[in-house]
Amino acid sequence: DCGFRVEYANRVFIDMVELKSQDDLCGTSLLRWLNLTAVDLSGLCEQLAQRQAVSLLTTHLRSNRNRCSHVEVCAVAVPNEGNTSWGFSVSKLPRFH
Repeated sequence: DCGFRVEYANRVFIDMVELKSQDDLCGTSLLRWLNLTAVDLSGLCEQLAQRQAVSLLTTHLRSNRNRCSHVEVCAVAVPNEGNTSWGFSVSKLPRFH
């Protein structure tokens, strides 16, 4: 939703955050797992206000078991009168040694 609370998550994301089911994360802020900075959040708010479609961010995802993964986040703003929301795609990035 517009407050970054999860309304739906697929099985891959549920596994990434190491939970058992969608019910375990619905209503919880995505920020619980994604390390988005104040600058990231400001950019997303501006994206929504200007009706821009997509932003790509790289950050870290921290699972419920405190495991950290480097991820790419694709944020899609859905500015719908009275029902503004977000769509997110989160993909693990390869580790470089």
